[in-house]
Amino acid sequence: MMVQPGWFDTLCPRFCFLLVLFIALKWGGKTGATAGFLIGMIYSGLFAEPPGLCSLSFCLTGYATGKVAGFLFDAPGVILFVFASVMFVGNDLIASSIMSIFYGPFFEVRFISALMGGIVFSVFYYRLEKWFRKKRM
Repeated sequence: MMVQPGWFDTLCPRFCFLLVLFIALKWGGKTGATAGFLIGMIYSGLFAEPPGLCSLSFCLTGYATGKVAGFLFDAPGVILFVFASVMFVGNDLIASSIMSIFYGPFFEVRFISALMGGIVFSVFYYRLEKWFRKKRM
């Protein structure tokens, strides 16, 4: 039985998903898909999601993010905010579609969480990128 998310779940972006977005932008589509799959499996195990649901949606989103990484390399913060917010909504739509196919009608898109994820990603992406460049990774 699914429980409706509270205010904390609504306002707090999924940091595992932010990690997938960063890895995909930094190292490309195949690495983003692999990281999305592994992080999604861990996320499904920790938060009692249906097995494979998060791994598939994180994998697809990581791959798509890695494929458009070249266009976002020197993008301003507003573009990163919009991109991350759209990816959050897309991930929720993929997960809702999979849930509807296998478990019955289900639709959940957390728009406020997507906006918060976009804000967090656009603020911290450049700092992480600079840190990785300094460490030469």
